[in-house]
Parts: sequence; structure tokens; C-alpha cells
Amino acid sequence: MKKNLGEIIKQDMIQNRGYILNSLQLLKLILWEKYDPMKYLIFFRVANYCENSPKLIRGIVYRIYYHHSFKFGFEISPKTKIGGGLRLPHWGGGIVIHSNAIIGENCEIMQNVTVGNNALKSRDDVAIIGDRVTLCAGSKVIGSVSIGDNVVVGANSVVVKDIPTNTIVAGIPAKIIRYVNN
Repeated sequence: MKKNLGEIIKQDMIQNRGYILNSLQLLKLILWEKYDPMKYLIFFRVANYCENSPKLIRGIVYRIYYHHSFKFGFEISPKTKIGGGLRLPHWGGGIVIHSNAIIGENCEIMQNVTVGNNALKSRDDVAIIGDRVTLCAGSKVIGSVSIGDNVVVGANSVVVKDIPTNTIVAGIPAKIIRYVNN
């Protein structure tokens, strides 16, 4: 069952704030907060939702979205498929995610993370990342790889091969350092 925009934004709020903002708090966030990743996520979700809207509406929404992308230092295409509950704990994070990437629900992405293609193999084949995955600071996920659910990718690690569910990986290239039970 596909979730609507409001449900996805509420899921993001719970992951980032621990509670759902009321209408006044949401308005204050959008109009006055300068550097709150939750503000960026709202604009991302709206731009993602407007992907199939008429060209004029999509153009206006994209212009606002790209302004905030530049301001926050995030390069995430509005076409990217990201499940609800995304947590971006740092603003100005230098996060780059390819437009063809698929990211599951309740994931956390730290600063300076890249999810991209392997230009030597294919410019369009990129990662599929499962639910409840944490990409720690500086980690890179390169090429057509699959990362299972409940995975932690250690800081500055480079993932170039598939990662199974319930693992912690680290290193260059990333290797399993521990299995976790959930």
C-alpha cells in the first residue's frame, strides 16, 4: 500500500523530531527556520510528490526545492525513491544521492555520504538500500549494489558489493565486521 504525502512527512517528523509537528509549528518551520533538515525534507517530499504534476507546477516546486538543496548542501534528485522516516541529522551535509537510487524506510544518512553510480560500468545502475539502514559520515555506496535491511555502514567506508541483512560493515572496500540480531 502506497502512503500519501502527509503520512510520509509525519513519518519523517517522528524520525527527526520524535513527535509530529502541529500546524503552527510546521508553518513556523517552513517560514522562519533557516537551517533545519526537517525543512529540507518537507521540500524534498513535496517535489517528489509533484513529479507527475503539470509542467508549470512542477517547475515552481522544483525551483523552490533546488534553492533549498543548494542552501543545505544536499544533492538529491526529486526523482529519487526514498521511503518515509528518512533522517538527516546534519544540515550542510554534502549528501549526494543518484536519481535512480532506491532507499527504504527509516534510514539515516549522515554528512558527506554519496550513493552513486560506477561510471566505468553504467551511469544508470545504482544502489538499492533496504529499511533501517544507517550510512555513517563519509560513506560511499558505488554502483549497482544491494544493501539489506538493518545495516550500518561505518564512517568513510566504500560499499562496492552487496551487503546482507543485519550486518555492520566498514572499510575500503566495506567488509562485514559483525552480524546483529533483530
